[in-house]
Amino acid sequence: MEENFSDSFNEHADGLRDRRKQDDFDNLQHSLSGVEIGQQVRHGLSKDTSGSVFGDKRKTITEQIRETLEWLLLNNPAYAEAHETAMTSLLSAEQAATSVLDKVLSAFEREQIKLDQLLKSAASLPGGRKVFRDGNGDVRSEDGSIIADDLAILIVWRGNEPTYEEYQSQMNRVEEFKQASDELRGVEVELGGIRGELSDNENPLSLERVDELKKRSQKLEERVHEIHVEAFEKIPLQTELQEASELDTDLQMETKTIPVVKIGK
Repeated sequence: MEENFSDSFNEHADGLRDRRKQDDFDNLQHSLSGVEIGQQVRHGLSKDTSGSVFGDKRKTITEQIRETLEWLLLNNPAYAEAHETAMTSLLSAEQAATSVLDKVLSAFEREQIKLDQLLKSAASLPGGRKVFRDGNGDVRSEDGSIIADDLAILIVWRGNEPTYEEYQSQMNRVEEFKQASDELRGVEVELGGIRGELSDNENPLSLERVDELKKRSQKLEERVHEIHVEAFEKIPLQTELQEASELDTDLQMETKTIPVVKIGK
């Protein structure tokens, strides 16, 4: 008899525990959705009740959910549209910056190689210091300072050395591409900051701020295109002419070296 009573009591206790767990789970779900049932109804609590520990927690959780970026994108069509437009502008600017930076870095490397080759072809003082003759006949070092006559007479000229003007021109090209790459890296950093703001789930931006970042992304993309034009506006035609000239020279040399074979009867 005692065993039957004990078994019945245990089953009843297990049932109460299971019901309590289910009630707690249901209450949590209702609290998230703002429905006033469960413990609130049983204990006479309402969402206007102040000082209720459970009520405060329910309100805090609900507010936190509704203040996330994810919630806004799912439940606020106007915000979602504005955010998508801003992200589209951002992505376009990021792609433009990456593309132009790759071109600029390649050009910088190419121009740096040309500068190195030019320096190798330059005349040198006995100590190895590179020097150039300018258009006025003065001999200058790399920094532009004029070499004294007593040192200049020690220079052995071959006749095919680059001039100081050629050296300066090549130096300027290298510096231009370096400055362009530095500015583009700065653009990428700023675009990264914009992406961080637009992607912050815990701190969604106001519509005004979203619009500001969209416009800023568009401005940055415009600047990227300007950098591209500034860096390459003089390159395409010059490069084409130079490559065509080099190709023509190569073809002429190949023609000279091709043996003439006479076909007889």
